[in-house]
Amino acid sequence: MANRIVEAAWGWTAGGRLPLVVDASSCTLGLAREVVAYLTPDNRSLHEELWIVDSVVWAAEVTARPFDAPLSANRMCEVGRGRATGRSYHSALVELERATRP
Repeated sequence: MANRIVEAAWGWTAGGRLPLVVDASSCTLGLAREVVAYLTPDNRSLHEELWIVDSVVWAAEVTARPFDAPLSANRMCEVGRGRATGRSYHSALVELERATRP
């Protein structure tokens, strides 16, 4: 599947000339980094030419300053953001419960 998605992305991006905009941070991480180990040598070359962009670019903003509570809306985004920043992200709902529970 990793090879199939890279081959498809190559076509969608006009051979790497256009960005591949992904609307889920966890998927961006998977496409940008985690698929590489599973690619054929030819597809690794294609992958290196892809410009994969998260629809909401977090990388510069979330590392620019410290936050009291790095929060996320879903578990997979917590994982993706945590790996990208080195910070531990938590569910916004869980933290809300902790903050409001007597």
